[in-house]
Amino acid sequence: MNEFKGLVENDIKKANVFICGIPSDKNSVYRHGAALFPRTLRSASYLLPPTDIVGNNLTKIKLYDCGDYAYEDLNKLTNELQFNFLSKEGFHIIFGGDHSVTIPAERAFYCKCLKLNKEPVIIHLDAHLDMINEHDGNNLSNSSVIARAIEYGYSDKNITIIGARSFEVKEKDLLTSHSKIDVFKAIDLRKLAVSGLAEYLINKYADSKYLVYLSVSLDVLDPSFAPSVQAPVAFGLTNYETSGIIGALVSGLKVDCVDFVEATPAFDANGQTISLTLKLIYEMFASLISSENIN
Repeated sequence: MNEFKGLVENDIKKANVFICGIPSDKNSVYRHGAALFPRTLRSASYLLPPTDIVGNNLTKIKLYDCGDYAYEDLNKLTNELQFNFLSKEGFHIIFGGDHSVTIPAERAFYCKCLKLNKEPVIIHLDAHLDMINEHDGNNLSNSSVIARAIEYGYSDKNITIIGARSFEVKEKDLLTSHSKIDVFKAIDLRKLAVSGLAEYLINKYADSKYLVYLSVSLDVLDPSFAPSVQAPVAFGLTNYETSGIIGALVSGLKVDCVDFVEATPAFDANGQTISLTLKLIYEMFASLISSENIN
């Protein structure tokens, strides 16, 4: 099967975009099934031509698939991502898995930034804050991602959450004690619009000292656009808003890695969520090309 047709580069030395999967949903607190997301996404990609929604050619993208990494142990996976994936020179994309796969990925990214003498920034598109310290005794759940990032050393001022609209009472204390975290609720997009939000973040993180990790939990989208996610929440972002934010950040900031998580193919009877995710990725490719951040 011709996955990502027209974009794949088999010579790793010529690649400028690297992808991998982390097919794990062992830490999900609600639906399971996200472990099938990387395989399903790859399989569905053969249907797409190497163009964006207005017909621009995307073949400047030279995509190398690094395969899947197993989430058996947090430290082992962190090391695998740091030394075998994020160490490759180019743009990096991770397919989850539930959102807990972002915990080792952001740890690996933090270590990479320290080595490069860069200041690590994480921006999450998510319906949830993910600030629960633990869920049923599990402190690595998909609702604890931001809590673990703070614990690992990420500075409050370098954390942004976009699209939130589901809040646990026990998350409020952590948010209050880390008040420099930027939280843009889904309803804020109605006032700011994509352009206003993008302008704020680009102005904040444009300095070359910053390196950005962008995490896209697909539940940031309204369920009418992406129904097959692990924890769908109404009143979410539209497909254009989500794509616009991703594109603006990728073209306006030094984004090194993006992950896409939380899709559940078993609930995606008509392929709507997978199809939309692929279009988000291809529009991101267009922004990456226009930014001239790839060779």
